[in-house]
Amino acid sequence: MRTLTEATPFEQFVGSYGQTWRTGVISDHVSLMLQGGHFVHYSGNGAIHVVESGTGRTARVLCSEIVEVATEDGPISGRCGNPLFTFGLECARHGVTA
Repeated sequence: MRTLTEATPFEQFVGSYGQTWRTGVISDHVSLMLQGGHFVHYSGNGAIHVVESGTGRTARVLCSEIVEVATEDGPISGRCGNPLFTFGLECARHGVTA
C-alpha cells in the first residue's frame, strides 16, 4: 500500500481504476494534492474535472467509491473509476440524490 503525502510526486497519484481500468486520480486524493500545490479545473456544471500538476501534466478525477471489480481471476474490491459528472466527489451513480 502506498503512503501519499502533499510531497508525493504528481505521477504517483495517478492510477487505473474501475471495471475499465480508467486512468486518473481518485477523488479521495484531491485535497491532499491541493495541499501539495496542484490545481483543479472544474467542468461547466461545477464538478471537479481534472487535476493539474502546475507543469502542464493533467489527470482526470475519478470516483473513489469502493466497488466490486471483475477480473479474469474473479472479483476484487477496487475503486469505481467513473468520471465525476456532478458537483461533489462522486460520480452520478454514487452521488447523493435528493
